[in-house]
Amino acid sequence: MGSILLTFLPIITIVLIGYLFSRSGLFTENVGVGLVQFVYWLAIPAMLFLHMFQTNISESIPLTFLLSFYVPSICVFLVGMIVFNRVFGWDAKELGVAGIVSSYGNLALLGLPILLAVTNDQDALLPALVLLATQSTILFTLTIVALNGLKGLEKNAFREVFYRLATNPIVLALILGLAFNMFQIPLNVGILYTLNILGDAAPGCALVALGASLGTYELRKPGKEVLFFVLLRNFAHPLLVWGVALFFGLDGAWLTVAVLFAAMPVGINAFVFAESYGIRQSTVSVTLVVSTLISTATIPILLYLLPL
Repeated sequence: MGSILLTFLPIITIVLIGYLFSRSGLFTENVGVGLVQFVYWLAIPAMLFLHMFQTNISESIPLTFLLSFYVPSICVFLVGMIVFNRVFGWDAKELGVAGIVSSYGNLALLGLPILLAVTNDQDALLPALVLLATQSTILFTLTIVALNGLKGLEKNAFREVFYRLATNPIVLALILGLAFNMFQIPLNVGILYTLNILGDAAPGCALVALGASLGTYELRKPGKEVLFFVLLRNFAHPLLVWGVALFFGLDGAWLTVAVLFAAMPVGINAFVFAESYGIRQSTVSVTLVVSTLISTATIPILLYLLPL
């Protein structure tokens, strides 16, 4: 456990530095936004493209891996919608945000840097890349359909899904990396060197950017809604994934990545949906901060228990 904490502590320290710089004004709002944009549009896509390009994908992806992650994810999404409607009185038009806050984890800014820090197992890269490529595809679609209600099956809703995915640099980088890998398209030394420089900056900058982003959100005492979101996101989701994975006999890197990524705190894209639709932004912003703080305790425990 001590070695895991020693590995995890620098990760939390870097996030905290970004947060303190943002809160103290050393990072102005423009600097924080710029750092997030650099990470989101350049550094992480470069890193993911290289990983997908260089990863051995001859190994088949177990269907049980996808079922172990997404059956619980969809269940948590639906439970979030039902509870926030029946218990907290959210309107039907708000329930898509309740679903994505409950089920969408911060895989890119936090999940992948943590995985790269705690394991040198190259076998863990493929399941991580699979979830990075599919989480947005599945949960964005559910969210947009839910936010559009009965109109969710109309062309406008699916046009929005396509637009969000087609303009998502993480999804595009993984698709391009997969294409270059499968068709064995060579890259010259100059391009590889450029991508390596950008990709090497991704983990550290992503953690600072996460902290800077958290520093821009309102920080206040969490209410019952926030606490229930945290219960679903930080506790119910990883435990459900672990249970389903064990039921299917999943083990090794596939099990570790599924449970670890399910334990990630609320992803920033959940707030993007809340902001875009003007739905409960204050509650979602506080949930982001509290969920991330809670994950600093839950993730090291999971890392200790999981096979690394």
